[in-house]
Amino acid sequence: MLYRFFQLARSVLVLLVCAGTPLKAQDFLGQFMAAQFAVEEYRYDIARGYLEELPDEAFDTPEILELALKVYMGTGELDQAVDYSDRLLAMGNDFILARIVKTTDLFIRNEFDSVKVLLDENPLNFPLNSLFLGWSAFGGGSVEDSLEVFREAFEERGVSLLGFANSLIHASNGNLEMAIETLGSVRDYPPALQNEVLYLRVGILLNQGKFEEASAEYDLLRFSEIEPRKTPFLQLKENLTSGSSIDLEITAQEGLAKLLSAVARITTNSSGPSGDSLALFGLARHLDPEDITLDFAVSRTLLSLGSFELALLPIEGIVPGDPYYQAAVGLRSDIYYETGDSDKSLMILQEALELHPTSIDLLYLLGELRTNRSEMQEAVDTISRGIELSKGTNRENWDSYFLRGQLYYYMGIWEKAEADWWKSLEITPDNALVQNNLGYTLADRNIKLDEAEKLITAALEAEPDNGYYVDSMGWVLYRQGKLEEALEYLQRSDRIIPNQAEVIDHIAEVYWVLGEEELAKREWERALKTEPEGELGRKIELRLMYGLEEGTRRFEEEE
Repeated sequence: MLYRFFQLARSVLVLLVCAGTPLKAQDFLGQFMAAQFAVEEYRYDIARGYLEELPDEAFDTPEILELALKVYMGTGELDQAVDYSDRLLAMGNDFILARIVKTTDLFIRNEFDSVKVLLDENPLNFPLNSLFLGWSAFGGGSVEDSLEVFREAFEERGVSLLGFANSLIHASNGNLEMAIETLGSVRDYPPALQNEVLYLRVGILLNQGKFEEASAEYDLLRFSEIEPRKTPFLQLKENLTSGSSIDLEITAQEGLAKLLSAVARITTNSSGPSGDSLALFGLARHLDPEDITLDFAVSRTLLSLGSFELALLPIEGIVPGDPYYQAAVGLRSDIYYETGDSDKSLMILQEALELHPTSIDLLYLLGELRTNRSEMQEAVDTISRGIELSKGTNRENWDSYFLRGQLYYYMGIWEKAEADWWKSLEITPDNALVQNNLGYTLADRNIKLDEAEKLITAALEAEPDNGYYVDSMGWVLYRQGKLEEALEYLQRSDRIIPNQAEVIDHIAEVYWVLGEEELAKREWERALKTEPEGELGRKIELRLMYGLEEGTRRFEEEE
């Protein structure tokens, strides 16, 4: 909090100095500070309102221009953002977002020579500089120069998305053998990019007449009815069925849009959504306005950042009958739920299901929403409808069985819960989340402990520093009577995910069984300081008052 305050104080001081006259600065200082705070909370629409109250002379200061640029990129108003970028660059300001926006604007205008001049004078960070240079060379008609830019960057840095760029260019030029060779294996790419790579591979193989290989690769695609990419994926399937080729030709703007959105997805997957990823998705959207999936990417990012009103805007024109309708319904439902209006969220899904009663994914979303609304039996019934529809198809989803298993468990129907979790693992054998949850639940029920240990060991091999999985291993070891070893795992879990009441309660229970009753009581006291809610909090209170055995007995009697 202090860091944020001092950053803001510095901005204010710069503003006062640059404004020329202290009185004028004070006149718009309040709006500037309010807009600054709004941007830090990703409330770009509110920040825009404050900026609109500022007098024209306020925009003679770089601090306000930088802030305005962030705001209008957040609201998706590129023309306004370009204006502020031009004014910043004319001042000699080196704000990187201004340079990216200006370079993108030159791209949209087909001014590829100007792009090269701008980047030669002041390069962007890697890999953006290579992406802009490579695609500008392609747009300017020099395919070889474009390939060379990507080839050099790919060899020097080993960034897979640059190989993806090269493959797009080869495919666009009809050099399909080189395109498939350059693209390489899907496993070489980050998960955020794998469907895009698969789509390109299938398209190349299809155009080569290698239908069996193309069909085998197509089956590796993972998408749902509520995913925006469903529409082009299904079109690709139609081409496979009919044996007709697809158009792999691409413009420089489309190519750059694909790569900017790829960078945004990769950074979002690794670090979470941010203003930077929103800006990249937004620029990609302006480069390729025909790609509706980019509207969804912008909307989803705004939702993740908590800017709910703005999140609705990119998809507001998608209505029943549109091929992207189900995807829009899912996203709208999520947005309204996050605003606290679960009734509106429920209504949206129910209306969509009246139009698409056999949509497996809409049924899953409705089941998930009913779960969040604590409508357990209704949730089970809804998810079960989706599961029945998916049987005998390639649409059986592990998450449907997993969620229904969770519901059965909370409803006390253990046999059905366990069966669903095993089915979920059958569909996705290496899913660490399912392995951990099933293993922990077996341990918690003190049954099939060897099997539980194998499951949790597999989960930890995939995610060795996951504090919840470490806790699960400690718990199964405790159930096996390996108390000292269990304590080591539980204390490690406490270090990874501190202040988790359930983990602390586990540590206390092990101490009690070891005969260290005072240490156990201290741990229970520490657990209560985290203010655990519901049953867990009550159980810990009783254990602290009466000890492990008597406290647990009294808790079970209350239940």
